[in-house]
Amino acid sequence: MTGLRKRRSLPALAIAAALVVLAAVSGSCKKNSTGPETLTASVTFSNSCGADMDVFMDGTLQFTVANGQSDTITDVLAGSHSFEVRKSDTASVLYSDTFTVTGGAAYSVTVQGAATISVTNQYGQLLRIFQNNVYIGDIGDGLTQTISRVKFNTYTMEAKLKNEDTVVASTTIVITDVQDYPWTITP
Repeated sequence: MTGLRKRRSLPALAIAAALVVLAAVSGSCKKNSTGPETLTASVTFSNSCGADMDVFMDGTLQFTVANGQSDTITDVLAGSHSFEVRKSDTASVLYSDTFTVTGGAAYSVTVQGAATISVTNQYGQLLRIFQNNVYIGDIGDGLTQTISRVKFNTYTMEAKLKNEDTVVASTTIVITDVQDYPWTITP
């Protein structure tokens, strides 16, 4: 049977055309050299510390966030990343963490104050403690209480006798860095 050519059937041509279209479409997906799709995430940093802060990812400065504001690192590749936040003017570390980012996820970090105020009562009586006219709590004689996550700011501290409005001690504390600010109350 010479002279006869084998003819392709119509279904075989349709399958071949579909494979060409499928190859073209799959080539437009975002892939890296190893094959799977590259997954990214976002990490938002909100500033509630009382001062401007610098945000670093994997040791590289990403941006500065003003107090009361927030900003987002976008297109963070899935995997383990280190994040650090420093006070802009002193470079004191306010937040530091390493965590595994999952592609497609959105993360949020709120950076609060990082200083502490330690109040020691050597007055001889139970005292009520106020910070900027806001009641903080009672402290017994001979005890020390710590106020944590204090924002960068100026605070008027007052001590009053239990069940009285008379101020028996007061001080002004200016929080400028990440450290403990002690206040000892004596008669």
